[in-house]
Amino acid sequence: MMELNELLAWFDQGGSFGDDPEIVACMRRYIQENRRLLFEMNNLWHEDENEITELFRKVTAKPVGEGVRIETPFHTDFGKNITLGNRVFINAGCKFQDQGGIVIGDGSLIGHTVHDQDLAGGKANDSEEMSYVEFERAAAENCAAITRYMIAHQ
Repeated sequence: MMELNELLAWFDQGGSFGDDPEIVACMRRYIQENRRLLFEMNNLWHEDENEITELFRKVTAKPVGEGVRIETPFHTDFGKNITLGNRVFINAGCKFQDQGGIVIGDGSLIGHTVHDQDLAGGKANDSEEMSYVEFERAAAENCAAITRYMIAHQ
């Protein structure tokens, strides 16, 4: 059975969800795990906001930056290709489609009901150019924090 690091490498190299039966089986396994974790995150009462951060760490299967706060509900289709920096705030109702990878840098604030998708690592197919979307947050004591991630032209 394919491991997570192999699957993420597949996506990084431009592979897509339906290209190979082994990829499909692996994705389905992680999608089911993701659904279970998101159900717990979004539908149970959490007295301590650190419980939500810990569930999000399980969703992404990687460390989450310091001072991260996520308001529920939060939804993602895959979850394993999201990376958060330090002091990130994700407000309620956000939906991420992250097969191609989403990186949110230090000090970023994501507003209510933001939808972010990257299915193909920044490009819909080999003939399309990539574009960049930048989000900045200026702080009096710091330089602007910039989050960059690629999205495909539509």
